[in-house]
Amino acid sequence: MSTRPLTSTDLHCVEGARRLLSDMKGIDWATVTEHDLAFLVGRAQVVIASLIVTVEGGER
Repeated sequence: MSTRPLTSTDLHCVEGARRLLSDMKGIDWATVTEHDLAFLVGRAQVVIASLIVTVEGGER
C-alpha cells in the first residue's frame, strides 16, 4: 500500500473529524435535545463523507 502526502484539504478534513470527536466527548447526553442530535448527525455525515473522499484520494 502506498501513501501520498496529505494536502491542505486532507488536513482540513482530518481536523474536522478531530473537532467532532472532541465535541462529542463534551456532550451531556442526558440533556441532548432532538434538535441537538439532528445537528450532530448532520455534522457527522459531512465529516464521514469528507474522510471517505480523503482516504480514496479524490477531490471534493
